[in-house]
Amino acid sequence: MAGTFAQRLLLARRDLDLTQTTLAAQAQISPQYISDLERGKSDNPAIRDVEALAEALGVSPAYLLGWSDIPLPGDAAAIADERVPYTVDPNIQALIDLYEDLDPANQAAALEIIRTIRRTQNARVVGA
Repeated sequence: MAGTFAQRLLLARRDLDLTQTTLAAQAQISPQYISDLERGKSDNPAIRDVEALAEALGVSPAYLLGWSDIPLPGDAAAIADERVPYTVDPNIQALIDLYEDLDPANQAAALEIIRTIRRTQNARVVGA
């Protein structure tokens, strides 16, 4: 669990372009503790901390802990039970398929390109 938690915490934080300090303020925990969690140095987080981090990151605690592969809070049980039909947008599926065909180095490059596009888009919105 520790490796999965550390990795998902780091990736979720980076996906939102949050610093450890910003995330720490939102979750009301110390930046050093977040650093320790992301590096796997602290591998037994308190439930309150997991819940606070999940809320700040917009994911479910179960996802952060590696108990579920569904990052969305609230709907995980319904989706797993197939009570809620889950469909993937065809464009998103195409992106996933293309991404999966890449080797790890090019997957990292593709993610960085998308992050750069998002930052550019967000900068235009803020500057407009």
